[in-house]
This record gives sequence, C-alpha cells and structure tokens, in this order.
Amino acid sequence: MKSEERTLRTLFTFLFHNPSRALILTRPIIILWIYLNRKMF
Repeated sequence: MKSEERTLRTLFTFLFHNPSRALILTRPIIILWIYLNRKMF
C-alpha cells in the first residue's frame, strides 16, 4: 500500500508541474481504460 501511495503521489505532483505533458501521456491511457470498460460490460 505504501509503495502504491508513493507512486500516486509522484504522479499527482508530475501532473501538477507538467499539465500539458501529463495530458499527452494520460489521454491514451484513459481511452484504453474506457475501451476496456466497454468490453467488460
């Protein structure tokens, strides 16, 4: 749990410092997540 919390914290700080780059990186992940959710249900 502690390691997961640490990774989440670093991710959030990264998002706060580099919003444009974060958007470019997170967009495909979000699209993939939505696609997987549609396949599941």
